[in-house]
Order: sequence, then structure tokens, then C-alpha cells
Amino acid sequence: MNKKPLFTPVLSDLIEKKLQGLSPIQTIMKLAEKQEIIKMGLHPDEIISFGGGWCNHRTPELLMEVYREIIEDETLFHQSGR
Repeated sequence: MNKKPLFTPVLSDLIEKKLQGLSPIQTIMKLAEKQEIIKMGLHPDEIISFGGGWCNHRTPELLMEVYREIIEDETLFHQSGR
């Protein structure tokens, strides 16, 4: 027995527009794409992305070396979580 609802909610035009297109997260992720970085006048190999992972670009070797130093030192490792 399938009854039709008595009331069908209607969303405002503003909400309908917001529901179309990219979500806020997708918009942020799009900014990390290579072509978007180039459009901003930046060089993709010089960008470090901390916000959402590496977003398909290479981790700089120097950054990996510094991380190794931190994780090998118990005091530095503890301080890094503060």
C-alpha cells in the first residue's frame, strides 16, 4: 500500500542553486588540480598541499627528510602533536 505524501516539501531557489554543481569539498579539491595551480600563476612542483593529502602531486624530498628526523626523535615526535 503506497500512499502519496500529503505534503511535498519545496526548496527555495537559493537552496536549489546550492545543490547544483560542485560541493564545497569538491571546490576545494579542484583548487589543488595542476591546471588550477598553473592558472593561479604558481608552479605545481613548488606547492605543498597539507589540507587534504597530496592531491596527486609528489612529496618534496626535503619534507620527507624532515619528517624522518621528527619520527626518529621521541621528543620531537611528541612535540609535533601539540
